[in-house]
Amino acid sequence: MFEDDQRLGEMLAVLRQAGRIAVFDFEKRVPAASRFSVSADEQERAVFPELTKALRLSEKIAEGEVVFIRTPKVIEVNYAGNLRYPYLGQANTSEWYSDKYDEVYDDYRLVGGNSDFGGLASLFYCWYGAHYSRIAFRPLVVFPSKT
Repeated sequence: MFEDDQRLGEMLAVLRQAGRIAVFDFEKRVPAASRFSVSADEQERAVFPELTKALRLSEKIAEGEVVFIRTPKVIEVNYAGNLRYPYLGQANTSEWYSDKYDEVYDDYRLVGGNSDFGGLASLFYCWYGAHYSRIAFRPLVVFPSKT
């Protein structure tokens, strides 16, 4: 569980109860309000649209003030972890990234950040529909760049 995650946790519990986030027998020990064991596919199809509504971003998206919600890219987490947030990469869990593994394996996403496998340098890939109790996600609101 993440600290101070009550609002997002409540939303995740509702999505699990509604069947929009699958709960498998092998992952039943994961609390309903947890960011862990949520596939990248479920994040894109269920969590981020609900988060968009909860944060009242629909109008901002329509107006072009917000682009969308996604997980961070590898380079964003690595940059932030090295520059300002040293706790990134210090947990023995991983997180989903928005980067695709490659063009051939379009349904695989990069995962990393596990301190047991190199921290910020840790990187591997998983099928976007996978559920693991040791992989969480971090939502990122993307704003348009101004020229």
